[in-house]
Amino acid sequence: MGRAQDEAIIAAINGTAYTGVDGSTSVALPSTCKIAHGSAGLTIAKLRTAKKMLDEANVDPMEPRFIAVTAEQVEDLLSTTEVTSIDYNTVHSLVQGSIDTFMGFKFIQTELLADDGTSRLCPVWARSGVLLSVGAEPNSSIDKRTDKTWQPRCTLGWPLVRRGWKK
Repeated sequence: MGRAQDEAIIAAINGTAYTGVDGSTSVALPSTCKIAHGSAGLTIAKLRTAKKMLDEANVDPMEPRFIAVTAEQVEDLLSTTEVTSIDYNTVHSLVQGSIDTFMGFKFIQTELLADDGTSRLCPVWARSGVLLSVGAEPNSSIDKRTDKTWQPRCTLGWPLVRRGWKK
């Protein structure tokens, strides 16, 4: 269920999300909110650009900010001095082998981010920028079946609402 929710959130961030009082207004991710990948993977310059975009959109700097990355992007960043050096970063990334927080972003590692062969969308957002609206509480049961021993079942309905920022 958690993975299905993650997939729905990523799809809404990357594609068309629905917002408004009744959830019927479609909102596509504007091209002005995308950073060109160039020929490099995730770089410090791209993180600075993403931070600047949030700052210019008047996102409160004290509001939690997140970035979703894959193992490949973590590897890209672990190869930079700014991430691994104690002179730049108080979190010892190489000791942990991962990046938890850097440049004000909380890193969330997932392998669910699609790669089109030339680029990968690594969403960056503030807490108020993405909202998962749960339409019904989870419902789970374990029932005995005649052809199998047990059948677990879990259902949950959710529409995703994305509130973007003005640019």
